[in-house]
Amino acid sequence: RSYPAGVPADFDFPVIPLTRLLDDAASSFPTNTALAFLGTKISYKELKDGVDRFASALAGLGVVKGDRVALVLPNCPQNVIAFFGALRLGAIVVEHNPLYTEKELRHQLKDCGAKVVVCLDRVYPTIAKVKGDTDLTHVIVTSIGDYLPTKAKVALRLPLGKAKKQRAEVYAPVPKCAQVAQFSAMVKGAGLPVRHTAIHPMSDLALLEYTGDTTCPSPGARRSHHHLDSDTHVTPTWATPPPAGSSYTPGVLPLSHASTLMSA
Repeated sequence: RSYPAGVPADFDFPVIPLTRLLDDAASSFPTNTALAFLGTKISYKELKDGVDRFASALAGLGVVKGDRVALVLPNCPQNVIAFFGALRLGAIVVEHNPLYTEKELRHQLKDCGAKVVVCLDRVYPTIAKVKGDTDLTHVIVTSIGDYLPTKAKVALRLPLGKAKKQRAEVYAPVPKCAQVAQFSAMVKGAGLPVRHTAIHPMSDLALLEYTGDTTCPSPGARRSHHHLDSDTHVTPTWATPPPAGSSYTPGVLPLSHASTLMSA
């Protein structure tokens, strides 16, 4: 009785894998911008291709349905690509705040049992410290600079003091002896297409979310494909959405927080 006029009391949510949202968008709006990041624009088709390639690369590492893939990344294209790439294989994504301390990351990575982690180059030193206490077997490193426009990348290589300072803000050194894989190289080197894994949306997990706001150590909460997909269908029932393919969502809050991830 308290719902505004036009808001249904019930809704027939589709029962589909979460990756279907990306597939539908790439099919309906292939050239529309899916991600805009520091001057770089990625279309839905390009995003889908990157997701499929990364999924193929993960499969080459032995990732299978039910495995946990940890993401320790800020809001960047790699976060989105890795998220959907893992789901392609039926793997479960575990988002971690890249600002977490060594103690927090050790607990969460050990608790979730992730075998693969995708992390920002600046976070690698922390990952290296906690890796031995976890089940991690593969560390994939990426940089904010990986998805900068070509012009910006060239400018950062100039032998100027200003460029050197900016380069240090964008890239963080990873020891040459470190046993890591490079995200960009994995995406470029992987083949297409990837074999999609059968997903049971109601029961198969898509996300493990650590809710560390009130308890320590932070507990994990399980989110199924259907749970996350249903959330994306709720908002339009409460507000008239713009025409399909024409809206943009600023990514201000961190994707490592589940409420942001679901609303995006």
